[in-house]
Amino acid sequence: MNARNNGTLRRGTGFTLIALAALAGLVAIADTGAAHASDEHGEVTFHDSEDGPPTDDLQCEFWVKGHGMSHENATIRITHDTGGRDIHGMTLTEVNGTQNENGTYDFEAGPFEWHHHSGSESEQWFRAYMEGDHRTEIHEVDYSHCEDFQWWLPGDDPHACRAPSTVEAHVDNGTVVVEWSGEPSEDEHQYTHIVERAPEGTRDFQEIARPDPNASSYRDTTVEEGQGYHYFVTQLNEGPRNYGYPCDHATVFVEEQEDDTPACPENLRAQAHGNEDVTLAWNASADADSYHVYRATEDGDMQHVAEVNATSYTDTETEAETTYTYEVTAANEAGEAEDCPTAEVTAIPFFGSPALVAMAALGSVGAVGALRVRRG
Repeated sequence: MNARNNGTLRRGTGFTLIALAALAGLVAIADTGAAHASDEHGEVTFHDSEDGPPTDDLQCEFWVKGHGMSHENATIRITHDTGGRDIHGMTLTEVNGTQNENGTYDFEAGPFEWHHHSGSESEQWFRAYMEGDHRTEIHEVDYSHCEDFQWWLPGDDPHACRAPSTVEAHVDNGTVVVEWSGEPSEDEHQYTHIVERAPEGTRDFQEIARPDPNASSYRDTTVEEGQGYHYFVTQLNEGPRNYGYPCDHATVFVEEQEDDTPACPENLRAQAHGNEDVTLAWNASADADSYHVYRATEDGDMQHVAEVNATSYTDTETEAETTYTYEVTAANEAGEAEDCPTAEVTAIPFFGSPALVAMAALGSVGAVGALRVRRG
């Protein structure tokens, strides 16, 4: 029978933390130039293509073959070491061999990939385990990981994790609220947590916060619209990095928010009157609840002078022969329009004669200004 296993690596299956010292104590690492590990229990070889020769220089996909195995059933395990807390073991595959003419068993399995911690030099060891504590020698290989291959997310593997046991996240008004629960109730210790985040589709986790002790939530205001994020939360004990593997993670997507801010009012007009007043008028802006009137004198900053619900406003706080620049914006609950057109007008001094008032007014009708005046 053919026991070929063509499944890819089941991420998070059978992870077990293995101390490097304990591993070295089991058996000496085999010569890396041999491309296989063998003893009286059988031989394991590694291949960078399904039909290629044995090699210890593996590419992002690879195959494993067993020859002359002493038992029909075998488990191929890998130990992965990047230093620090990232020393762990995992099951690569479980196989049933085919009996050969010598009464031993052979198998072929693959292709496989396994996770790789970006930016770190990692070491990989393989070993075949069989019934009755029978196993092959340890075999070390060099490995080139696939660029698009993603390793485990927190909570995907059964590492010995540290509370909180549950992490959730949701979007609230353009920000992300991360919440966690599942602390040991019998422990009265003050818990300090670390919140880490990675863009969705990556495992580039970065610390973004250490909330107050015993906090159970954190609001992330640094997210961007149209972007997804992974979050995990881990307890901190003593020391800056004294924490275990995360127990859970949460993934959210921040939708792009629709801009419901009303548009700028159109056709702004300014009219000076003979009593030094200035009247403004404009066309209504759709979805506007109110209008804000701003005013500036020459070389001055825009100052807020009024908020009105109508489409006109009379400014009575003017001085004769002073030129004013006006801006009117539309506003609602979503916000206020910005950089709206301006109008410029010169206030008319008060004249007793109607004829003089009319003559002065001819040169004072406001025109839409092309130059934006800075608000103060």
